[in-house]
This record gives sequence, C-alpha cells and structure tokens, in this order.
Amino acid sequence: MHQTQTQTQTQTQAERNKAVILEILTTAFSMI
Repeated sequence: MHQTQTQTQTQTQAERNKAVILEILTTAFSMI
C-alpha cells in the first residue's frame, strides 16, 4: 500500500512539472 502511495505521489509531481514546463513554454512563445 505504501508503495502505491509513493507511486501516485511521483506521478502527481511529474504532472505538476509538466504543467510548469508548459506554462514556461507558453510564456516564452508569447514573448517572441
């Protein structure tokens, strides 16, 4: 059970990172 919890946590972190990267890319493209 603990292993699944950690896996879900990592997945959420990855999704959060993706969202941040997308935000940065969008901002960068807007500046061009």
